[in-house]
Amino acid sequence: MEVIRPSRKNTRNKYVKVPAPVCKNVFLVVAMNKYGILYHKIHEQAVNGDDFKELLRNLNSICNEKDIFTAILIMDDKIIPRNLDLVEYPEMSIKIEYLPPYSPFFNPVANVFSLWKNKIARDNPSSEVQLRELMVAKFEEITSVDCEIFYQKMWNHIGKYLNREEIND
Repeated sequence: MEVIRPSRKNTRNKYVKVPAPVCKNVFLVVAMNKYGILYHKIHEQAVNGDDFKELLRNLNSICNEKDIFTAILIMDDKIIPRNLDLVEYPEMSIKIEYLPPYSPFFNPVANVFSLWKNKIARDNPSSEVQLRELMVAKFEEITSVDCEIFYQKMWNHIGKYLNREEIND
């Protein structure tokens, strides 16, 4: 794969072709509450409907184990959950709500992603193996204090939104 970028030299050609870095995408699924991370899984491929159903089953089990009886799964506005035939199963005690489009400031998981990526970047992995190890290890460093801060930040933004104040994040 090649990328076209502006030329750095005074040449007749305005653009030159340079090799593009080959990157693999990973997809991260995270469920949290203000007390910590309840569930996380790293996917090598895009998350599909079956993956989402697995998340719901796992999350339902976790909620039952932790005596969480009024669980609400707040989702960003992605395609997968909206296109599933049976998003909410009768045996599940999880209610699903959706955030409005383009509202990451209402989504504390977005802060978890950012913190996680920053922790990985600080260690500057030099190989794919090291990167994968850090991806797993750095999740364990996200504390209940971090989650409480992100949760409180979300509520502050909701308050500003309801008061029609500007959100500067």
